[in-house]
Amino acid sequence: MIDDNLISTFLKPIFANYPQTDDSRDFYNEVAADVREAAQDLLDSNDATTPEQAVKLAVDSLGDLTEPLQLISGTQSPAISQNSSANSSWSADLITRIVMHADETKVNLVASPDDQIHVHQYQQPKLASTKVQIKTLENTLSIEAPSPRWFQYLIPFRHPKSTVEIALPSQFAGHLEAELKSGTLSIENVKNQLQAKVVLSSGSLSINHAWIKTLSAQINSGQFKARHFASNSLQLDVHTGTIQLSNVESTFDISTHSGTIKGNVLTGKGQFTAHSGALFLDWQHVNGDVTVINHSGTVKIQTPMKDSFKFDLQAKSGTVKVTRNATYSVQVLGAAIGQVGDRPQYDVKVEDHSGTIRLS
Repeated sequence: MIDDNLISTFLKPIFANYPQTDDSRDFYNEVAADVREAAQDLLDSNDATTPEQAVKLAVDSLGDLTEPLQLISGTQSPAISQNSSANSSWSADLITRIVMHADETKVNLVASPDDQIHVHQYQQPKLASTKVQIKTLENTLSIEAPSPRWFQYLIPFRHPKSTVEIALPSQFAGHLEAELKSGTLSIENVKNQLQAKVVLSSGSLSINHAWIKTLSAQINSGQFKARHFASNSLQLDVHTGTIQLSNVESTFDISTHSGTIKGNVLTGKGQFTAHSGALFLDWQHVNGDVTVINHSGTVKIQTPMKDSFKFDLQAKSGTVKVTRNATYSVQVLGAAIGQVGDRPQYDVKVEDHSGTIRLS
C-alpha cells in the first residue's frame, strides 16, 4: 500500500509556494490520487522496488506543474497571463504531406488567401507546454499540438484553450493525416485536391462549403456533420455518435455501430451500414447502386420521383413498405422485390435484421 504521508512528502514542496485555496486543494487531491494509483501500478509490475521509489517515479511522470498551479492560484507570470498568436508559412509547391497530432485542441482547416500554406495557433492563455511544435522533413510538414498530462486535472477548474488553423491554397493536391485524441476538427471553404485521413478518439468533425478529393474518417465517439460538401469518395466509420449529411455529393461508404445516419439532399451512390440505429436517406440524385445494411432500427429512403430503379428490401423481423408505383416479383410483410419505372438505372438494396424499411 502507498502511504498518504509518503505522497505528501513529495508533493508538498511543489505546492508550498502557492496560495491554499479551495481550487488548489482540489487540484492537490486530484494529483495525489493519480500519484497513488500510478505508484501502486509500478510496485505491482515490479517497475519499482520500494514505495519511495514508486512515488518518486509517479511524481516525476507528472512533469512540471508550475503552469497549472499558476493558473489555478491566479499567480500567473506576465508571459502566461497574456494571449498568444503564432504564424508560420510555406510554399505549397514544397509540401505534399501534412501530419497533424493534437489533443484538447480545436483544429480549423480553411482556405488560404494566397498560394502559401499557413499554420496559425491561438492560445488563451499563452503556455509554453501547449505551444504547437512544427517540423518539416523533405516534403512533409509535421504539426504537433501537445497536451501535458496535467490537462486532465484542469477540467474542473480553468481549462486553457488552443486553436490551430491550417490554411490550404486552391492548388494544394497533397495528403492530410490528422489524429486528434480529444477535440474538434472543422473544414470550411476549402476547395482543392486534398486527400484527407482523420482519426478522432472523442469529439466532432464538421465540414461546411468544401470540395476535396477524398475524405476517410474514423471517429470512436462523437459527431460528423457535413453541409454543402463534395468529394470523390467519403468513407466514415463512427463507432458511437451521429452522422448528419446535408447537400453532400460523393461515393459513400459509411458505417456506425451505434447511432443515427441522416442524409438530406444527397447525390451519389454507395453503402451505408449500422448495427443499432436509424438511417434516413433523402436523395436528390442517384448515379449508382445504393446498399443499406442495418441490424436493428428504422431505414427510410426517399428517391427522386422521376427515377427508375430496381429494389430488394428484406427485413427478417419487421415490416417493409414501398409507397412508389412499382411492379413486384415478391411482396410480403417482411420483403419487397421489384422495380420502379420501365428503365432501371440503379439498384436499391436494404437488409434489416429487426426494424422497419420504408421506400418512397
